[in-house]
Amino acid sequence: MVSCNVRNVDTAETEILVVGSGAAGLSAAVHAAVGGAKVLVIDKGMVGRSGSTVSAVQSAAAGKWSSPEDSVEAYYNDIIVSGKGLSNPELVRTFVQYLERLIDQLVSWGFKIDSDANGSVLRTDASGHAWNRSISAGKGHTGLALLKTLIRQANQLSNIAVLPFTMCVRLHVHRDQISGALVFDLIENRFLFIRCKSLILAAGGAGQLYQVTTNPVQSTADGFALALKANVSLIDMEQVQFYPTSLAVPHFVKGYCLSFYHLSKLYNSRKERFMQKYDPVKLENVPRDAICYAIAREIMENRGSANGGLFLDATEHVDKVKAAFPHEYRFLQKVGIDLAADQVEVAPAAHFMMGGALINSSAMSNIEQLYVIGETAGGLHGGNRLANNALPECLVFGAIAAESASRYAAAAKSYNDMDEKELIAAVHRYGSIICGNGAGQQRSTRPYEFKKQLQQTMTKHASILRERNGLLKAEKHLRSLTEDFEHIAVMGFPNKLSRDIQEMFEAENMLLTSRAIIAAALAREETRGAHVRLDFPNRSPTLSRMVIQHVGGTLHVERQSLRGVQLDEGDGGQVGG
Repeated sequence: MVSCNVRNVDTAETEILVVGSGAAGLSAAVHAAVGGAKVLVIDKGMVGRSGSTVSAVQSAAAGKWSSPEDSVEAYYNDIIVSGKGLSNPELVRTFVQYLERLIDQLVSWGFKIDSDANGSVLRTDASGHAWNRSISAGKGHTGLALLKTLIRQANQLSNIAVLPFTMCVRLHVHRDQISGALVFDLIENRFLFIRCKSLILAAGGAGQLYQVTTNPVQSTADGFALALKANVSLIDMEQVQFYPTSLAVPHFVKGYCLSFYHLSKLYNSRKERFMQKYDPVKLENVPRDAICYAIAREIMENRGSANGGLFLDATEHVDKVKAAFPHEYRFLQKVGIDLAADQVEVAPAAHFMMGGALINSSAMSNIEQLYVIGETAGGLHGGNRLANNALPECLVFGAIAAESASRYAAAAKSYNDMDEKELIAAVHRYGSIICGNGAGQQRSTRPYEFKKQLQQTMTKHASILRERNGLLKAEKHLRSLTEDFEHIAVMGFPNKLSRDIQEMFEAENMLLTSRAIIAAALAREETRGAHVRLDFPNRSPTLSRMVIQHVGGTLHVERQSLRGVQLDEGDGGQVGG
């Protein structure tokens, strides 16, 4: 039970602490434990069930798991071109070289890849990929099949422990080295400090910053905020990927993403196949940033439906859709949509954060012994993530981080020092908010209301199409919400699993991450990849990344020049920039 005058915090120890239990976190945990390290995995929800991995439909593949005509070099080039110059070549090279052996490892652990009628690996195409390199498992339930494989493997290892319903509150850094993490046990309502020799941050994405998202409710930008508060540098946070064809209706499944737009035709309310004017050659078979721009432009210029969407027609290739995306086909049938006869109303939805923590090829951040992987890491995808590259990214960098973190932990003779004053200050602050003993002002705004206000602002001013005045309005509103946060009204304490307590922590994370996105979006005065500035519609002739740090409560943005060859304006199907 939380006391408003807490001075003693229980302490636990582990060699490697993993924050998050999606594909990235579990991949890291299993590989580290196989190597002999003592691992503790924490998650604010159920371990292996609380993130975006569960809903993943397919995964890109490499080597023998891809098409015979494919090559590592072709895959590398596809990612580099798609990233619009912002992908880190070192990370891309590491990714494509490691992927085949990581899939091999998964298969040896019992991961069963879907086969075609001839018993061969079922491979399908996806926009932006030169070859058919998308594979699946569980007949379209690839993410769930992956999690089951990793959990089954984890259950065979005695040196992995898990703490579900445990919210990571702060990462503690002392003298530029990780010392541990302050966490909150949502069941027992208590703070706990977990000391560790290495920490792997795999806390997922940020889709809940927007009103409509393909992400689950747990995707509240926790990892980005934790990183910022620990003085980790973030890069290119303006690069938020929106999924182009997510259901606009029925309302109860709004945001469900449809993967087969490259097998479809898109029409506006005037019955025009509008991609003919944006890309008359590739049409709908372009990367996500390009088709998102086209859809957003059509809607902005009042050629959308009454529900704020456009119309997807897959009737011509319905058999291909049924064969390649059976899960999505069946889902649409269940909600009353027959692809053989019906057009589907779709609209963009917040989907994936391509910016994130600045890491090296070992997945280490600028803080020693602090590794960041999965969606919380930046640098691989640049300005546009290719379809089906999320799951393999988690696998590859999860394994790499595990190897590096294990080596570091094994060499460490003791735990790093910690700043006890900083720890107690954080406990007192959050304890006071939870217990309602803040500055004496009346508390009226609940955490979910903070979230709703933030989502409205981000959706209005920081979606696909942006401009300076709107971004400044968002910046002002987010600053006001941040100032009001100390007086947030938390109800339900001391009940177990209080939704308000969890949402209080989440709301703070969402606020800080949203401010980082706005700051980066204001700084990038060009249109590049998923970031479209209506007031700066062209690409800048110089290439730079936006580096953000959180110092003394203030966000600092630095434009960091990137040397290299400037890509052509038309590369990767980019539209409008």
